[in-house]
Amino acid sequence: MKPATFFVSALATLATAAPAAPATPATDLEARSFAFDLNSFNSFNNFNQVNLNYLLNINSLQLGLLGNLASVNNLNILQFQPLFQQQVFDIQGLLQLQSLHTFLQINQLGVLGGFDLASLQLQHLNLGLLNNVGVLDLQQFVSPNVVTQVQSVASQPSVSFTPNLLAPSGGISAPVSNTPVAAPSSGNSGTSDVVTAAEQDAQEGRSSLD
Repeated sequence: MKPATFFVSALATLATAAPAAPATPATDLEARSFAFDLNSFNSFNNFNQVNLNYLLNINSLQLGLLGNLASVNNLNILQFQPLFQQQVFDIQGLLQLQSLHTFLQINQLGVLGGFDLASLQLQHLNLGLLNNVGVLDLQQFVSPNVVTQVQSVASQPSVSFTPNLLAPSGGISAPVSNTPVAAPSSGNSGTSDVVTAAEQDAQEGRSSLD
C-alpha cells in the first residue's frame, strides 16, 4: 500500500470514529454554532505579521475554511486566534501555522464533513524547558536582500474565499459567499502585476537566508 493511500485510509478511520454531528435544521445549527469575533481573525483575510502573510500566500492557505469549520462543525477556533494577532515572527508562531496548514489540508480531504468538532482541541508542540526557543525572533535570520520581495508577496490579497458563516445569536455576522475573490488589479500605471523572477524564487522558497 502506498504511503499516501495509507495516510488517507487512517484519516478516514479516525473520522469514522469521531462523533457525527446530528442532522438539524439551520436554526438549530445557528443556535449551537461556535460564536467568535470575526475581527479578531482579520475576517479570515490575512495575519498581522508580514512574514506569516508571505507564508500564507505562497502556500495558498484558504483561511475561510477555518470559519466554515467553526460555523458548520462547531470547531473552537480560538486556539488559532493568537496566530492572527501575532506581531513577531518566532518559532512558536511558525509551529502554529504548520499546525493550521496541516489541519486545513485534512479538512480538504472531506473526512471532517458532517462531524461535530466541538470537543476537538489541537495540542501544539509543548517545548517544556526549551520554551525560550519558541519566542526566538526569526526576523534576524531573514536576508535583507529578500525583505522587499517578501513584503511584496505578503501584501498581495490572499486566494482564500469568504467563509460561509452562520450567525449565532449575539455572535458574528458576515456575508454568505463561496465565490473566490479575485485579486484586484492595480490602477497605477507605474506598477505591474507581473511577478519577477526574483519574486518567483522568493515564493518557491529558493531564496537563501543569511
